[in-house]
Amino acid sequence: MKQFLKKIEWKTRHWNFEFALFNIYFPTEFRVWGFELFKIRCHLKDFSLLKLQWRLPNGAERTQVQFFWDLFFTQNYLEKRAIEKAEAKLWSNKK
Repeated sequence: MKQFLKKIEWKTRHWNFEFALFNIYFPTEFRVWGFELFKIRCHLKDFSLLKLQWRLPNGAERTQVQFFWDLFFTQNYLEKRAIEKAEAKLWSNKK
């Protein structure tokens, strides 16, 4: 049995997976307010069915409200497309 458990540990050592059905955020060390519904973290990327988070202005670091969202697991996909578009504009020869 001990060998079997060692084998399982060895095969799953690189897995990084987390699941949460519902999270409510009150101000913690990151000063975030909000909630998440059906959150999946896989390889240090977060995916949520619905996520609404905001950070209120504090006068020193933030002068405006910062808003973070995710709807139907699309945030990472849209962020990747925006980065690709910005890099294409940066490296293109068009002025």
